Amino acid sequence: IRSDRTPNGAVVTHMSEKPEGKGYGLYSVEGKLHFHLTSNYVNDALRVETAPVLESGKWHHVAVTYAGSKMAEGVRLFVDGRPVEFTVGMETLYRPFRNAGAKFTEPLRIGGGGGPQNRFRGLIDDVRLYRRVLNEDQVAAAALGVPLSRLTAKPAAQRTTPESNALRWQFLAT
Repeated sequence: IRSDRTPNGAVVTHMSEKPEGKGYGLYSVEGKLHFHLTSNYVNDALRVETAPVLESGKWHHVAVTYAGSKMAEGVRLFVDGRPVEFTVGMETLYRPFRNAGAKFTEPLRIGGGGGPQNRFRGLIDDVRLYRRVLNEDQVAAAALGVPLSRLTAKPAAQRTTPESNALRWQFLAT
């Protein structure tokens, strides 16, 4: 994500179109990252927030992993490939989104969600969602933001661990 001002707004959400909606959302608020996972915002939610970690005028790779836990220990936030610490705002999640078999029908929104006042003001590029939890090495490799051709041109002895991992995983995948 990138913004010429302090990044504010919804980055990615899959929730009801209101500020305290049911679903999940990643937000940037005055340089802080907020991750919400809510069934009921008031008493059935998991919400975490970082200290300010995003500078204005600079691109940042932002990642969230969630292991399915009801507790904040199942959440990890990353900025530019490195984990960042966060404080827990609420840790009372006890129902899944599809409780009682009801289908969750809200769309995935990029740069939106949480109501019109929460639209992201800035640039978002290359959004990826995975059905599995990425480990720290995988997030670091994803955060590189350089073409594989540039990595292959670099002598192997000069590559960082994330660069070597990215090349290895691409080789194994193809």
